[in-house]
Amino acid sequence: MTTWPRRFHLQRDFGDGHETVAHGCMWNDHTCAVRWLSEHPSTILWADIADAYAIHCPDARTRLDFIDLPDTQPPAAIAGARWPTRFHLQREHDVTGISGTGTVATGAVFTDGTAVMRWDTTTSSIGVYNSLADLQTIHGHNGATRVVLVDQWHPKESSSMAMSRKHYRETAALLKSAAAEPENETIVREIAAGMASMFFRDNSRFSRQRFFDAIFDAEKKAA
Repeated sequence: MTTWPRRFHLQRDFGDGHETVAHGCMWNDHTCAVRWLSEHPSTILWADIADAYAIHCPDARTRLDFIDLPDTQPPAAIAGARWPTRFHLQREHDVTGISGTGTVATGAVFTDGTAVMRWDTTTSSIGVYNSLADLQTIHGHNGATRVVLVDQWHPKESSSMAMSRKHYRETAALLKSAAAEPENETIVREIAAGMASMFFRDNSRFSRQRFFDAIFDAEKKAA
Protein backbone atom coordinates (compact mmCIF):
# COMPACT_ATOMS: atom_id res chain seq x y z
CA MET A 1 0.00 0.00 0.00
CA THR A 2 1.31 3.44 -0.96
CA THR A 3 1.75 5.92 1.89
CA TRP A 4 2.05 9.56 0.86
CA PRO A 5 4.05 12.21 2.69
CA ARG A 6 2.17 14.34 5.22
CA ARG A 7 2.08 18.05 4.45
CA PHE A 8 2.67 20.75 7.06
CA HIS A 9 3.29 24.45 7.33
CA LEU A 10 5.35 26.68 9.60
CA GLN A 11 3.46 29.66 11.02
CA ARG A 12 5.10 32.63 12.69
CA ASP A 13 3.37 35.04 15.07
CA PHE A 14 4.11 38.70 14.28
CA GLY A 15 1.99 40.06 17.11
CA ASP A 16 -1.02 41.05 15.03
CA GLY A 17 -1.54 37.64 13.44
CA HIS A 18 0.15 34.49 12.15
CA GLU A 19 1.86 34.27 8.78
CA THR A 20 2.69 31.04 6.94
CA VAL A 21 6.44 31.28 6.28
CA ALA A 22 7.14 27.78 4.92
CA HIS A 23 5.48 24.64 3.59
CA GLY A 24 6.81 21.14 3.99
CA CYS A 25 6.21 17.42 3.73
CA MET A 26 7.28 14.50 5.93
CA TRP A 27 7.68 10.86 4.91
CA ASN A 28 6.96 7.85 7.14
CA ASP A 29 10.56 7.59 8.38
CA HIS A 30 10.34 11.24 9.54
CA THR A 31 12.65 12.60 6.84
CA CYS A 32 11.21 15.87 5.58
CA ALA A 33 11.59 18.78 3.18
CA VAL A 34 10.88 22.42 4.02
CA ARG A 35 10.26 25.05 1.33
CA TRP A 36 10.55 28.65 2.54
CA LEU A 37 7.98 31.13 1.15
CA SER A 38 10.26 34.13 0.86
CA GLU A 39 11.45 36.54 -1.81
CA HIS A 40 14.44 34.23 -2.28
CA PRO A 41 12.91 30.78 -1.59
CA SER A 42 15.00 27.77 -0.65
CA THR A 43 14.44 24.07 0.05
CA ILE A 44 15.99 22.36 3.07
CA LEU A 45 16.06 18.57 3.53
CA TRP A 46 16.12 17.11 7.03
CA ALA A 47 16.94 13.56 8.13
CA ASP A 48 14.44 13.90 11.00
CA ILE A 49 11.56 16.34 11.41
CA ALA A 50 12.53 16.71 15.08
CA ASP A 51 15.71 18.47 13.93
CA ALA A 52 13.71 20.74 11.62
CA TYR A 53 11.38 21.60 14.50
CA ALA A 54 14.26 22.36 16.86
CA ILE A 55 15.88 24.76 14.35
CA HIS A 56 12.82 26.43 12.85
CA CYS A 57 10.58 26.59 15.95
CA PRO A 58 12.97 27.79 18.66
CA ASP A 59 10.22 29.53 20.65
CA ALA A 60 6.44 29.88 20.92
CA ARG A 61 6.33 32.48 18.11
CA THR A 62 6.73 29.78 15.45
CA ARG A 63 4.75 26.55 15.26
CA LEU A 64 4.60 23.54 12.95
CA ASP A 65 1.11 22.27 12.04
CA PHE A 66 0.27 19.19 9.96
CA ILE A 67 -2.62 19.43 7.53
CA ASP A 68 -2.79 15.70 6.71
CA LEU A 69 -3.58 12.72 8.87
CA PRO A 70 -1.28 9.72 8.36
CA ASP A 71 -1.92 7.69 5.17
CA THR A 72 -4.88 9.81 4.01
CA GLN A 73 -5.78 11.76 0.90
CA PRO A 74 -7.72 14.85 2.07
CA PRO A 75 -8.80 17.70 -0.23
CA ALA A 76 -5.91 19.91 -1.33
CA ALA A 77 -7.55 23.16 -0.21
CA ILE A 78 -8.01 23.57 3.53
CA ALA A 79 -9.35 26.82 4.98
CA GLY A 80 -8.87 28.48 1.61
CA ALA A 81 -5.08 28.08 1.58
CA ARG A 82 -2.91 26.71 -1.23
CA TRP A 83 -0.88 23.69 -0.19
CA PRO A 84 1.83 21.50 -1.72
CA THR A 85 0.46 18.82 -4.06
CA ARG A 86 1.48 15.23 -3.41
CA PHE A 87 2.30 12.71 -6.14
CA HIS A 88 3.78 9.29 -6.71
CA LEU A 89 6.02 7.93 -9.45
CA GLN A 90 4.38 5.02 -11.24
CA ARG A 91 6.89 2.80 -13.07
CA GLU A 92 5.46 0.41 -15.67
CA HIS A 93 8.84 -0.85 -16.86
CA ASP A 94 12.05 -0.83 -14.83
CA VAL A 95 14.63 0.31 -17.36
CA THR A 96 17.53 0.40 -14.88
CA GLY A 97 16.68 -2.82 -13.01
CA ILE A 98 17.04 -1.07 -9.66
CA SER A 99 13.74 0.39 -8.48
CA GLY A 100 11.30 -2.29 -9.65
CA THR A 101 7.81 -1.51 -10.98
CA GLY A 102 4.64 0.01 -9.52
CA THR A 103 4.85 2.96 -7.13
CA VAL A 104 8.57 3.54 -6.74
CA ALA A 105 8.68 7.02 -5.21
CA THR A 106 6.47 9.65 -3.55
CA GLY A 107 6.82 13.38 -3.26
CA ALA A 108 5.25 16.82 -3.31
CA VAL A 109 5.13 19.87 -5.57
CA PHE A 110 5.32 23.17 -3.72
CA THR A 111 3.20 26.14 -4.75
CA ASP A 112 6.03 27.71 -6.80
CA GLY A 113 6.44 24.50 -8.84
CA THR A 114 9.53 23.14 -7.05
CA ALA A 115 9.25 19.37 -6.51
CA VAL A 116 10.77 17.01 -3.94
CA MET A 117 10.71 13.22 -4.28
CA ARG A 118 11.80 10.30 -2.09
CA TRP A 119 12.58 6.89 -3.54
CA ASP A 120 10.84 3.89 -1.95
CA THR A 121 13.87 1.67 -2.40
CA THR A 122 16.05 -0.25 0.04
CA THR A 123 18.67 2.48 -0.16
CA SER A 124 16.51 5.57 -0.28
CA SER A 125 17.31 9.14 -1.26
CA ILE A 126 15.51 12.47 -1.76
CA GLY A 127 15.82 14.68 -4.82
CA VAL A 128 14.87 18.34 -5.40
CA TYR A 129 13.76 19.45 -8.87
CA ASN A 130 12.96 22.86 -10.37
CA SER A 131 9.70 21.50 -11.76
CA LEU A 132 7.65 18.37 -12.37
CA ALA A 133 8.62 18.65 -16.02
CA ASP A 134 12.30 18.35 -15.10
CA LEU A 135 11.53 15.38 -12.85
CA GLN A 136 9.60 13.66 -15.65
CA THR A 137 12.40 14.33 -18.14
CA ILE A 138 14.99 12.74 -15.86
CA HIS A 139 13.00 9.75 -14.58
CA GLY A 140 10.30 9.22 -17.23
CA HIS A 141 12.40 6.96 -19.47
CA ASN A 142 10.33 7.78 -22.56
CA GLY A 143 6.99 6.88 -21.00
CA ALA A 144 8.11 3.91 -18.91
CA THR A 145 7.46 5.95 -15.76
CA ARG A 146 4.82 8.63 -15.10
CA VAL A 147 3.95 11.14 -12.39
CA VAL A 148 0.53 10.59 -10.77
CA LEU A 149 -0.87 13.52 -8.76
CA VAL A 150 -2.68 12.66 -5.52
CA ASP A 151 -4.14 16.12 -4.81
CA GLN A 152 -5.44 18.96 -6.94
CA TRP A 153 -2.52 21.03 -8.20
CA HIS A 154 -2.30 24.84 -7.94
CA PRO A 155 0.70 25.61 -10.17
CA LYS A 156 2.50 28.94 -9.78
CA GLU A 157 0.36 31.96 -8.97
CA SER A 158 -2.99 32.80 -10.52
CA SER A 159 -3.81 36.09 -12.25
CA SER A 160 -5.81 37.09 -9.17
CA MET A 161 -2.71 36.52 -7.03
CA ALA A 162 -0.70 38.74 -9.38
CA MET A 163 -3.36 41.45 -9.04
CA SER A 164 -3.16 41.12 -5.25
CA ARG A 165 0.60 41.65 -5.37
CA LYS A 166 0.06 44.82 -7.41
CA HIS A 167 -2.43 46.03 -4.80
CA TYR A 168 0.04 45.31 -1.97
CA ARG A 169 2.77 47.30 -3.74
CA GLU A 170 0.46 50.25 -4.39
CA THR A 171 -0.72 50.27 -0.77
CA ALA A 172 2.86 50.09 0.51
CA ALA A 173 3.85 52.99 -1.78
CA LEU A 174 1.02 55.20 -0.43
CA LEU A 175 1.91 54.43 3.18
CA LYS A 176 5.60 55.00 2.47
CA SER A 177 4.79 58.45 1.15
CA ALA A 178 2.82 59.26 4.31
CA ALA A 179 5.58 57.89 6.54
CA ALA A 180 8.09 60.29 4.98
CA GLU A 181 6.90 62.86 7.52
CA PRO A 182 8.34 61.83 10.91
CA GLU A 183 5.22 62.93 12.81
CA ASN A 184 3.14 60.43 10.78
CA GLU A 185 5.21 57.33 11.50
CA THR A 186 3.21 56.09 14.52
CA ILE A 187 -0.17 56.31 12.80
CA VAL A 188 1.25 54.83 9.58
CA ARG A 189 2.55 51.83 11.55
CA GLU A 190 -0.90 51.31 13.05
CA ILE A 191 -2.56 51.51 9.63
CA ALA A 192 0.07 49.20 8.10
CA ALA A 193 -0.49 46.62 10.85
CA GLY A 194 -4.23 46.65 10.21
CA MET A 195 -3.79 46.37 6.44
CA ALA A 196 -1.27 43.53 6.85
CA SER A 197 -3.72 41.55 9.00
CA MET A 198 -6.47 42.05 6.41
CA PHE A 199 -4.22 41.04 3.49
CA PHE A 200 -3.06 37.91 5.34
CA ARG A 201 -6.65 36.82 5.99
CA ASP A 202 -7.22 36.94 2.22
CA ASN A 203 -3.91 35.36 1.25
CA SER A 204 -1.94 33.03 3.55
CA ARG A 205 1.22 33.66 1.49
CA PHE A 206 1.18 37.41 2.12
CA SER A 207 4.44 38.49 3.77
CA ARG A 208 3.96 40.98 6.58
CA GLN A 209 7.72 41.52 6.89
CA ARG A 210 8.22 42.42 3.21
CA PHE A 211 5.20 44.73 3.36
CA PHE A 212 6.68 46.63 6.33
CA ASP A 213 10.15 46.67 4.74
CA ALA A 214 8.68 48.30 1.61
CA ILE A 215 7.00 51.00 3.69
CA PHE A 216 9.82 51.78 6.08
CA ASP A 217 12.78 51.05 3.77
CA ALA A 218 13.78 47.94 5.74
CA GLU A 219 13.80 49.99 8.92
CA LYS A 220 15.82 52.80 7.32
CA LYS A 221 18.35 50.32 5.94
CA ALA A 222 18.98 48.92 9.43
CA ALA A 223 19.93 52.45 10.56
